[in-house]
Amino acid sequence: MKNEVTVTSRGMVTIPSKLRKKLNLKDGSKLIVKEHKLGLLY
Repeated sequence: MKNEVTVTSRGMVTIPSKLRKKLNLKDGSKLIVKEHKLGLLY
């Protein structure tokens, strides 16, 4: 699954609801963001 997201002026990113449900992400869930030669990995 590939999704495009937008970074706000405050650095926030909204994860699409279908993906949040699929990954069982809830309010307060933490993700690791890693820089990779192809871009960012979440």
